[in-house]
Amino acid sequence: MPKLAAALVLVGTVLAGAGAPSSPTAAAAPTATGPASARTASAASAASAASAGGTAVAAATASGLVAETGIAGAARIVATPDGQGFYVLAHDGTVHAFGDAVHRGDAQLPHPAVAMAVTADGGGYWVFDANGCTQNFGDAPVFSASVCGVHLNGPVLDAAATTDGKGYWLVASDGGMFTFGDAPFKGSMGGARLNAPVVGMAPGAGGYWEVAADGGVFAFGVPFKGSMGGTRLNRPVAGMVASGSGYLMVGADGGAFNFGNPFFGSLGASPPLSDVIATAPSFSGGVPNGYWMLDRGGEVFGFGGAWMPAGASAPPTAPAVSAAAAPAFADDAPDPDLVRDGATWYTFTTGTTWGNNLGVLTSSSPTGGWRTLSGKPYGSTALAATPSWQRSGTETSPGVFQWAGHWVMFYDAIDNASGKYCLSVATSPAPTSPFSDTSHASLQCQVALGGSIDPSPFVDAGGHPWLLWKSNDGSSLAVSDVWAAPLAADGATLAGAPQLVMAKDSAAHPWETTVDDPQMVVAGGRYLLFFTGGDWQSAGYATGYAVCAGPTGPCTQPQAGPLLSSYGPAAGPGGGSLASDAAGNWFMAYAAWSPGCTNYGCGGKRQLYVGAVSLG
Repeated sequence: MPKLAAALVLVGTVLAGAGAPSSPTAAAAPTATGPASARTASAASAASAASAGGTAVAAATASGLVAETGIAGAARIVATPDGQGFYVLAHDGTVHAFGDAVHRGDAQLPHPAVAMAVTADGGGYWVFDANGCTQNFGDAPVFSASVCGVHLNGPVLDAAATTDGKGYWLVASDGGMFTFGDAPFKGSMGGARLNAPVVGMAPGAGGYWEVAADGGVFAFGVPFKGSMGGTRLNRPVAGMVASGSGYLMVGADGGAFNFGNPFFGSLGASPPLSDVIATAPSFSGGVPNGYWMLDRGGEVFGFGGAWMPAGASAPPTAPAVSAAAAPAFADDAPDPDLVRDGATWYTFTTGTTWGNNLGVLTSSSPTGGWRTLSGKPYGSTALAATPSWQRSGTETSPGVFQWAGHWVMFYDAIDNASGKYCLSVATSPAPTSPFSDTSHASLQCQVALGGSIDPSPFVDAGGHPWLLWKSNDGSSLAVSDVWAAPLAADGATLAGAPQLVMAKDSAAHPWETTVDDPQMVVAGGRYLLFFTGGDWQSAGYATGYAVCAGPTGPCTQPQAGPLLSSYGPAAGPGGGSLASDAAGNWFMAYAAWSPGCTNYGCGGKRQLYVGAVSLG
């Protein structure tokens, strides 16, 4: 009979970093005995890994490879015994074999397939659904007992075979453990109060571990090495592997948190477009030599010596900015928005002495030669007249693109009625002609959130236009958020309700006291969101980025610190805007003060800098 853990007295030793259970013996803040190497997406994560008994190490993705499987509804990845292949299970029960994995049939189960286990000789496998219903293939033995049809406190979500392939464990989201064949029952979290649901398990010599979505680890018959429990994670844990003297947890963003397990790399600063949902260890001659990660889109990432199909390529790397050594335009050019029209470049800025209301500069090169349209230190305005609903002289932060045969410029200004910054829009037949705004009210104004500011249009991977902006002009105690809404066919009016893309996250990113000037670009199939954080009148102002699943998020910030911060001649580089040349080379325009004078009171100027950017 299977051991229904939820109905049994817990007999295993339970050590957890978070969510200490009420029934078993627990250590709420254990000391890890092995080193911890981790790809951490935040300073908090790094600190936690270190406090667990080791050092948090940032790992690059250079050693990893990615393969597109094209599998819809991917659920789990499971290795062959010799590590020279793997299976990918889909929720519809189909089994996809790669390398030396042998396809022995697809499952037809009453519920979505969620887990799979392979026999010791690779001659068969089991497929399991969320209710524990099982179908066996090849030499995988059949066990008369089953939890199929039994009411479970939580759905089954992971499985593992015993080393001789004569049994297996099933784990449910409530921590309940169900054992079959010669799989020993050592205890479980079934019936215990958890801070987060269990998301995976891994067998070890003498027992097994369970891992929860918050990074809490529960050990039964095996040693506890540490956990991420109690640590604030950017994304929840998705699963774990145990292929050495400890274990390694993988987050939904591809971050790897290692406790005594060999560390072979992670997705580092470049999370995949879809969430990572599963991981599996790779062995060579019985020795761990790597692991795989599987994302929801069916992509497989291999690390270390993990076998990968022919044609696998290196995953995208983190964006990198080549900081400009000198200003591209030595006068004031705040909130620059870089655009290209054929071989001619334009930068639209907040109004200055050389361009009232909103200004525009032009050049034949993105990195130098910038001048006013008039060729004089005045008369280069992009918005000659402003609507009556706006407080004159408060126009800032233009965001411009070409759409539907005309040029569209979004910007913000103070609304006379509410006193908040609100969004407006102007159009022009050409970037060199002053734009016209005929509006009688704001385009968007989130008064209750402190207003709307810093608009930026972009076109998604499907060719649809969107508008991004930030809420809170600084007048409210509300959290600064990034918002998005689809644009109509004219590219100038909103076609849907605002949707939250990303919120300011000062807890994980202390430098990020705000999220100014959001801009999204699509490159290499990834949505990258660039923004500025900090006090704009300080050298601490800096540019960061996030990787998003789409125009409305969710977004993950892969690194703890900013992408571009103060350096050499540039203090507080911010307002970053990206555009590419005809060959696909990207550039970022940003504004920065001179060191020692980071405000207008001391005579400072936010000069224009433009640097080349690698987007991975």
